[in-house]
Amino acid sequence: MQQQHWRCYVYCLMENHDHLVIETPEPNLRRGLRRLHGAYSQWFNCCHQRVGHLLQGRFKTL
Repeated sequence: MQQQHWRCYVYCLMENHDHLVIETPEPNLRRGLRRLHGAYSQWFNCCHQRVGHLLQGRFKTL
């Protein structure tokens, strides 16, 4: 998030998705979330010796 210059106010990790309240000063949400979710999924899978998708579906904005 620091690399994207985002400000995270709150987050909640659920079983197959997450909830984020973030502020993005630039219109880079899609690229940033792809990097964030990809890095987190790789880390989680490595730590838990698993492979495959971790998060389900495309992100939604409000």
